[in-house]
Amino acid sequence: MVDKKLNYGRYNIEDFAKQIKGYNNVVDIGAGSGDDLMIYKKYSPSVNLMALEGYKPNVSTLVQYKY
Repeated sequence: MVDKKLNYGRYNIEDFAKQIKGYNNVVDIGAGSGDDLMIYKKYSPSVNLMALEGYKPNVSTLVQYKY
């Protein structure tokens, strides 16, 4: 069961990424298909991105992006 109250709007993640730009590493636990990680890459192109994901179809997508 997914508790939607725990999901942050992507706009909140983007605002946060803009405010703290200049980061070196970002870890996304429960990364899904990597959409949030791409937001961080947008504001800090040289960032090292790391993803933890257990759902196999999403893992396949993340592997293609080399997270």
